[in-house]
Amino acid sequence: MGAEYIENLAIPLIRMDNKKMCSSYKFFDSEMDMVEKKSKLKEFLADSTVEVENFEEMCEKLDDEYTQIKQDRSDLRSFIFKAGEEDIAVPINVHRLIQNSKEMFSVKQRNVTSLSPSYAIKQVQDLLQNGIKVYKPNRMENMPLLQEANSNATWLFKIYLRTMLCTKHLI
Repeated sequence: MGAEYIENLAIPLIRMDNKKMCSSYKFFDSEMDMVEKKSKLKEFLADSTVEVENFEEMCEKLDDEYTQIKQDRSDLRSFIFKAGEEDIAVPINVHRLIQNSKEMFSVKQRNVTSLSPSYAIKQVQDLLQNGIKVYKPNRMENMPLLQEANSNATWLFKIYLRTMLCTKHLI
C-alpha cells in the first residue's frame, strides 16, 4: 500500500484513566452478579443469543477481553509510547470502516442484535492471529527470528484493532 493511504490516528486508550477505560471497554461492572449481567446483556442481544450460549463462559471471555485491553494500555504506556504521544500511522481507519458499514447496512445504535459476544471475540482473535502478517507464513517456518520480527512489526496494529473491535463497541 502506498504511503498516500496511510493515516495518522490517535489511540485514545493511552490517556484514559481507569474509570473512563472501564466505561468504554468493560461490558459488565465488577459488582454485578450473574442475574444482573444476564439482564444487561439482554438489553443488547436477542433472547435466543443469550439463552443459546453458555453464559458463564461468555462472561469469562468478555472479562478476558477487557484484561487484554488493560494489558495493551500498559504496553502502550511502558514500551511503545513512553513520551506520551498517541498518534500512530495505520493503513486502515477502522472507526470509519465501522461507521460506513453501519450506514450501508442500516444498523442502528443500541438496537437488539443477534451478534454473539463470543462469536465477535473469536473472529477478532482469529483476525489478529491469522490475518496480519508481514512475512508470508511459508517463509517463517523454522525461522524463529522471522517469527519474532513479524510479532514485533504487528504488535501496535493488533493493539489498535483490539481497541477498535472490542465487543462493547461492536454490540
